[in-house]
Parts: sequence; structure tokens; C-alpha cells
Amino acid sequence: FGECLWSPGVFRMPLSAASPTEFSIAFALAPDEPDASLATGTPREAHLQRCVQGALPAHAQLLRPLIEAADDFLVTRKVAGRELMTIVAGYPWFADWGRDTMISLPGLFLTTGRIAEARSCLETFAAFVSEGMIPNRFDDDEDGKAHYNTVDASLWYLEALRCYAEASGEKLQADGVLLRAATDIIAGYTRGTRYGICVDPADGLVTAGDAQTQLTWMDALR
Repeated sequence: FGECLWSPGVFRMPLSAASPTEFSIAFALAPDEPDASLATGTPREAHLQRCVQGALPAHAQLLRPLIEAADDFLVTRKVAGRELMTIVAGYPWFADWGRDTMISLPGLFLTTGRIAEARSCLETFAAFVSEGMIPNRFDDDEDGKAHYNTVDASLWYLEALRCYAEASGEKLQADGVLLRAATDIIAGYTRGTRYGICVDPADGLVTAGDAQTQLTWMDALR
């Protein structure tokens, strides 16, 4: 085994706590001169500034690094021809996972004032409710097949929906996509669904799985 240690170069600059230092690189096909303006005044810059101001204006600059980092995980998924929001579980190889998305939705969307996008994300998973369950994950290829091997993602959906309704003040319609998804989840868990997931009538607790299934965040066999 041989490792290539070739490096195109080294950049060195003095850093000072008294003033910020900015380092930008612009890429292009055989540029005559790099366009430094590409690093500033971009649509993304304006978008991030709106997010910061929409969160907690009084603490905008303090929160900006956190909001910028959070924004990197907010992406879109095409659902029935519509571009809807979702949350990537991690880079470089995770797509959107139901549990991760619903746990992080209040912080990434609602705290930052992105109410409409929060609704869009809830609609994304509502579109894939099957037998009272939202997907555990999607394949990260073009087909994006949904997999449902999770006992708790659908319950986290209900909590994320509650947080959204509280933050937005929206009165959810009985025949609307969000409340219909919630109703399907509750009905599915009550009557029983995949992988032995059901509400135990003896104590009202959710029971699930067997020795061959991995349904929790630990991916542990029962």
C-alpha cells in the first residue's frame, strides 16, 4: 500500500483575535482572473441573513454560525412533482431519516422562524405514510425507495407536528394532509402494523419487534 502525499501548495497567514481574517477560493474553468465577488453578496448569503434575522434578531450575529451550520442539512426532495423540504441526517452518505428529521425539525426550522419550510418537511413524510408509519429512511439513489423499519419515527412525527402547530398557530384541518397523516399513524399503532408494532391493550405501551428486527436508534436486536 502506498499513500500519495502530493499537495498543490500551502497557504499561510497570520491570525489575530483583534480582527477577522477571510480566506476565499473561487473555482472556474481556466479563469483569467479569479472573481472574488463570488464569495460575497450571493443569494445564499442573503438567504442566510434572512434566516438569522427571522430567528432571534437580538442575538442574530451570535447565532449566525449555528444557523449557517444548520442550513447545510436542509435540502429538498421531489414528491409527486413538488419540491418539498427535508433534512439530511449527515454527510457524506446519509440521506433523510425519519427519526433524525423529526427530532431536529423544531430546532432547525421552528426556532429559526422557517415555519413554511417546517410544514413542507412534514408534508414530505406525510406523503409516504404507509400502514400508519413514516419511513425510517430513503435509499440515496434516484429511486429513493422508502424503508419503514423503525418503531419510533412515526411517534416523533406526531411530536414534531405538535410543535409546528404550536409555533405556527395553524388550525389543522381534519381532511388536510398533516392531520390525516397523524390520524393514520395513531390508527396504525392502535390496530398494529409492520414488525409487530402495536399498542399493548394491557398497559397502553408500544411493543414491537422480534429477534430478527432492528427498530430502535441503537439498531439493536431484541
